[in-house]
Amino acid sequence: MNSAPKLAVILCVAFIVVREARRGYFAALCQQFPALKRRPFLDGFLVLLALTVTGLPFDPFLLERVQALSGPFWKAVIETGGFAGRHIHPWVMAVGFWALAVLMRRAPAERLARGILFSGALASLLTQALKFLLLRARPFGQEGAWSFLNISGLLGDSRVYQSFPSGDVVVVAGMIFYLVLFLSRFKAAWILALLPAATAMSRINADKHWPTDTLFAIGLGLMTAALIRGLEVSGTPVRVEKT
Repeated sequence: MNSAPKLAVILCVAFIVVREARRGYFAALCQQFPALKRRPFLDGFLVLLALTVTGLPFDPFLLERVQALSGPFWKAVIETGGFAGRHIHPWVMAVGFWALAVLMRRAPAERLARGILFSGALASLLTQALKFLLLRARPFGQEGAWSFLNISGLLGDSRVYQSFPSGDVVVVAGMIFYLVLFLSRFKAAWILALLPAATAMSRINADKHWPTDTLFAIGLGLMTAALIRGLEVSGTPVRVEKT
């Protein structure tokens, strides 16, 4: 992938982070933290971890089943999920949405775009840390589903040992679940949760991730979205200074 668009998006996200920090957004979030009910997040993480560990023995079986899917319907699902999660696409769409909201001076849309971006960014940062902490081999590495802690993955540029969790899936999940929570009064919004699942299927089908990589990524994306949204609505509303 051309590095120029990726660099441009990184600079745009950095600009948004600095802008919101100067307006007091992050300080306001920190003030809300004591009012946040943290027990559900701890319980949710433990449940997610338990599901992931339980699913490890089934990874090879589920990998084969997903890769064996055929027909127009599954092809459309996999291609849609692949497009949504491919590298830079979700970031470009989120940054574009934010810029449009700012230019049109639509405060609710700007808040939504900001939350989408920061949820995806937090999920992505946590994922990168886990990738280099656990160093799991990808399916195409032919080392098996139990191949973790491959220290050789730290010594070179190979991405073979950066399987867990899925970065593409976690970004889509973090962004989409924030959107769903922001629109929580509309029950139909939960249908959007199918998009991270489609992205997960595309990554499994491409032999880039084990099913548990994507399961954990979806759960982590949901948790980051719930954390940021929870901080925004805990206690008094988050206020930022206008510039």
